[in-house]
Amino acid sequence: MWGPDAIHYPIDVVEVILDDRLPTWFVAHLVAGRAPRWLVATLVVMNGSFLGSANLGPRSHPDDGFIDVTLGRVPLNDYRALRSRLGAGGHLPHPGLATSRVKVLDTSFPRSVGVRLDGVQVGRARQIQCRVLPDAAVIVA
Repeated sequence: MWGPDAIHYPIDVVEVILDDRLPTWFVAHLVAGRAPRWLVATLVVMNGSFLGSANLGPRSHPDDGFIDVTLGRVPLNDYRALRSRLGAGGHLPHPGLATSRVKVLDTSFPRSVGVRLDGVQVGRARQIQCRVLPDAAVIVA
C-alpha cells in the first residue's frame, strides 16, 4: 500500500564478500555448508529468525544492527535430537555449535563450501566476510 496510511519498516541489509569477489547482499540469511544439518562444518548467518520452518536465529531481528552467527558441526548421533528442536530454536546451545552476535564477521573454511544467500546458491568460497548495514532498506506495507 502506498500513500499516507503506508507503514514503513526499516531493516538491516548484510554485505557479503566471498573470497576476493565483488560484494553482494542478503536480508534474511547466509548458509555456507549444509545447514541446517551441521553434519559437516557449517556456517549460518541470520538477520532474521527463520530459514523455512527452522528457527535458526532465535534471538535475531532484521533491524537490530547485528547478525546472529552459528558455526560448527554436530556428530551424527546428536543430529536427530537437534533436528527435532530446530522449529522452536531449541537447538542452541549445543557443544558442537559456537554462536555469536556481531556487526562484522570474517571467517574461513579449510576448503571451499557452497554458499546460499536468501535461499539462492551463489557459488563456493573459502573466506566469508559479512558486515551489517543498519537500516539500509525499508519495507512498505
